[in-house]
Amino acid sequence: MNIGFILELAGLVAGLIGSILLAISINRVITELVLAINFLDTTVGALCGPGDVPRFTGVEHRLDRGIASAKRRTFTGIFCLVISFALQLVALWM
Repeated sequence: MNIGFILELAGLVAGLIGSILLAISINRVITELVLAINFLDTTVGALCGPGDVPRFTGVEHRLDRGIASAKRRTFTGIFCLVISFALQLVALWM
C-alpha cells in the first residue's frame, strides 16, 4: 500500500463520519421541531373544543438543547468533511 491510498482511505472514513454526524444533527433538530409543532397543534385543537386547554411548558428549553447539541455535531461533521476533502486532495497529488 502506498501513502496515497492510505490518505484516500482516511479521507473516505472522515467523510463518512462527517456525513453521519450531519445526518444525526439534522435528525435531532427535526425531531424537536416536530414535537413542538405537535404541542402547538394539540393546544390549538383544544382551543376549538370545550374544556381545559393543555399547557405545555419547557418546549423552548428542549428546542434550545436540541439546537445546541446539533450545533456541536454540525461543526464536527463539517470539520470532518473538510478534513476528508483535504486528505483526498493530497492523495490525488501523490
